[in-house]
Amino acid sequence: MKIKTLALLLAAALAAVGDSAGAAMTFNQSKGLLIKAMTGDAKALATLQQLAELRDPAAQYGLGAMYEYGQGLARDYGEALKWYRKAADQGNALAQFNLGGLHDNGNGVSQDPMEAVKWYRKAAEQGNARAQYRLGTKFDSHPSVPQNYAEAIKWYREAAEQGNARAQYNLGIIYDDGDGLPQSHVEAVKWYRKAAEQGYARAQYDLGVIYDNGDGVPQDLGAAARWYRSAADQGNVEAQYMLGLMYYRGRAFAKDPVQAYKWLTLAKTASTPGSEIHEGANNTLKALSGTMSAAQVLGAMQEASGARK
Repeated sequence: MKIKTLALLLAAALAAVGDSAGAAMTFNQSKGLLIKAMTGDAKALATLQQLAELRDPAAQYGLGAMYEYGQGLARDYGEALKWYRKAADQGNALAQFNLGGLHDNGNGVSQDPMEAVKWYRKAAEQGNARAQYRLGTKFDSHPSVPQNYAEAIKWYREAAEQGNARAQYNLGIIYDDGDGLPQSHVEAVKWYRKAAEQGYARAQYDLGVIYDNGDGVPQDLGAAARWYRSAADQGNVEAQYMLGLMYYRGRAFAKDPVQAYKWLTLAKTASTPGSEIHEGANNTLKALSGTMSAAQVLGAMQEASGARK
């Protein structure tokens, strides 16, 4: 996580505390303190540590995050766990979420999905969207947590309505598959679109497939191609493959062997050897190469190389 991004999260937490520890700070003051602490300012770090020792939960969370991410302090999951727990026990939602993450991943503590669920739930009940999403995934399909679609849907929806793209996408999948609620391609498209419009590549690809096949929406090859392209530009292998086939077959636009070769090359390179995409791309590239000039193949390879940078 970049220093300034982490600092903004921590500063927001500190600013929200008010003067619970007798040290009320404005958002800009707390942001400045955290940036200084994370970039090696000993005085700023000492101030943060003092606030933490005075039981300021936001400062405790901040210190825990510095230890977890190794920003301004050597990474130490044990210390991160200690400070997150102090803040979490005082109700700090960000600390509760991150504490859940440590238990989820087994960092500084034995991996324990149910303990993760406990802390994610505490943060989720305070409106933390990332915790709501994580809680949804646990009830949706985690091997160590009893499956409960009602709970998964509840928490995905809570997070999705706050704009969490991954939750929006997963809610779309549930509607698409009809797991735990009546199947609805219309609702699936609605939630896929919300995630796709935020740049979530997997949702963009799935939305492309829906428009390609006309599932729940009128078939629209132009829309399919646009969503495939959005996902392909982000490196989604399936979208690269489908976009390459569209150029190869002349679907949505005129046949373009150079563009077909480019996208199929990208898909082949990024896919697992022996997989359906790898073999399909490889076979189509062989067929294409017999119809293209050496200059066209070279141009396509150069474009593919540029797209990978």
